[in-house]
Amino acid sequence: MIIDEIQESAAIYNRIRDFTRQLKSDFIITGSYLGRILDREFKYSAGDLESLEIHTLDFGEFLQALGEASLYEELDLYGQSADEVYQKLSEYYSIYTKIGGYPAVVLRYLENRSIEDANAELLKIIKLFTNESKRYFNDPHIRNRKARFLTSRALLDTVPTGL
Repeated sequence: MIIDEIQESAAIYNRIRDFTRQLKSDFIITGSYLGRILDREFKYSAGDLESLEIHTLDFGEFLQALGEASLYEELDLYGQSADEVYQKLSEYYSIYTKIGGYPAVVLRYLENRSIEDANAELLKIIKLFTNESKRYFNDPHIRNRKARFLTSRALLDTVPTGL
């Protein structure tokens, strides 16, 4: 069974252990702001919880998406590959640093090899994340935490353009 947005209900999260035993089933819980389950109202179910971290594509995976993994895999680390191989990898790395590794952004780039289109997709993701996060920053549980957070927009404003 899959339950999305689990951070919305501590009561359901705290009963997952019971549900797995009663229904004799595995549960997958997801959410857009899972950091919230660290609040006291969410009880950690020791021994019953496995965590899976999902990351953006790394550079090797980016090359796989482009169909260019062989460049990376066959690269001679002692500088004996052809200059064209290093040049091509440098070009791809430059693109990777500009668009990042979000799968949706990379897919958008692959449609027509447009960095501008890929960045438009990235901006949509950032806006979605920012809007989703705003309501949690107004939550008293989070507002009372010791750490202070920058909004995604403020953080983006600190990133130099043209990387």
